[in-house]
Amino acid sequence: MESSTRRSLLLAGAGLIIGGCIGVIFLAAFQLGGLIDDGRRSTSALAGNTTGQEEQTAPDFTLDSLEGETITLSELKGKPVLINFWASWCGPCIAEMPSIQARYEQYADDLIVLGINAGENKRVIQRFVEEQKISFPILPDTGDLVQRLYRISAIPTSYFIDRDGKIQAFYVGSISEGQLDRYLQDIGVGE
Repeated sequence: MESSTRRSLLLAGAGLIIGGCIGVIFLAAFQLGGLIDDGRRSTSALAGNTTGQEEQTAPDFTLDSLEGETITLSELKGKPVLINFWASWCGPCIAEMPSIQARYEQYADDLIVLGINAGENKRVIQRFVEEQKISFPILPDTGDLVQRLYRISAIPTSYFIDRDGKIQAFYVGSISEGQLDRYLQDIGVGE
């Protein structure tokens, strides 16, 4: 093979590798957008909503908690709800869990927190809950039905739902205490 042909092939290969790396970086930034901006997202595309409205009724679901209690989201109207999608193997999920637990305890009379686990085995979930001292309801999503309904592409992801059952915001990535407090205030917690 001639050296100019070999050089052209090497340059083309290097270009493909660099282009692929740039594509992966942009994809990661898109999926983990909560890590590089304030996390506010339009909910108009969630679950097929094509109205273009910012506020959308949270898609309803029914799951059983680890304790066997059946929880239906639509039956929780009247109180603000924080839904947190997580897994025990997820470092950012572990990092934000103490803040979520603290807000659950702080606003026990005014806030419902639901932790939806991303399809893990109940034994693994239970061990994590005990180690982290989590007292809010944990709902295993073994068939990933709720994750698909809420179009979860990365965890952790948190949804903030107001007293009327409308999604006010969602956040992808590990949420800071300041962001958590702001979003809780947006859905009327502590008023």
